Amino acid sequence: AASSSSAFVALPPPVVAVGPTAASLRGAEALQVFARAAGPDSGQRCLLAGASDAQLLALAAGAAATAAAAGRRKQRRRAPAARVVLAAVKGKDIAKSVAAGKVVLMGDSVLDNFYWLKTPKRPLRVQLQEALKASSSKALKASSCINLAVDQMTTFDVAERDPFWNAWEPYAQARKMVGFDDKEDIEYRADEDGKIRSVKLLEGMQNVSAVVLSVGGNDVYLKKDIQADLAYSLVPGFEGNRQKVAKEFGIRYREIVESVRAAAPGAKLVLVIPNR
Repeated sequence: AASSSSAFVALPPPVVAVGPTAASLRGAEALQVFARAAGPDSGQRCLLAGASDAQLLALAAGAAATAAAAGRRKQRRRAPAARVVLAAVKGKDIAKSVAAGKVVLMGDSVLDNFYWLKTPKRPLRVQLQEALKASSSKALKASSCINLAVDQMTTFDVAERDPFWNAWEPYAQARKMVGFDDKEDIEYRADEDGKIRSVKLLEGMQNVSAVVLSVGGNDVYLKKDIQADLAYSLVPGFEGNRQKVAKEFGIRYREIVESVRAAAPGAKLVLVIPNR
């Protein structure tokens, strides 16, 4: 999925993996930001470029499996997210093409993180918006951050999320109780039939300069069949189950990337995968 127009970022801890455009993300400066975000005791290492499909799929499957095993609250460290995402958005490969456009967040609660914060009025969208306004770049300063991410999003839901199969009402109600200062943060964007179609929403936006996408961990957290496949992969003779899960995830993930690029063809794409 990573290409010359994409940044591939894995949130710490403990591994920070940056794809083939790592050099364009202000090189060592960006990597220092990632290292600081990971923390001094995380023992993180940086993997630059050359990521094969097999490595990508293994990372994705491993991230999804550990997300379920560790538990949502304990596993996800969201405080560094704003710094990591901003470092990618501010990278030269992206910033040079931004012309007072929209930075759109899509996917799961790595980006739609208000529900899991001690200060829910300060989610990633708010912090990123503030960071954009404080930027020395005139283009970034004039940009705005839009949230299309919804907690519990999976790769099965990005095109169309049905509340019957994957409800978000608890998070929608919680949003109304937070007391956000900006109406942008009060409600999720659902169609009249009650479904959320993230790619369609993106397609309807003008002047999108960057899209930040985080999705995948909830595939394991919410899908019993995937959990079963991964559990059986530990049994002798069923080791191939993990590769099956990874391959199927890779197919869905690439379809999402293609649909996002088609919906916002002029935007730079930042791919975020949580990893332990």
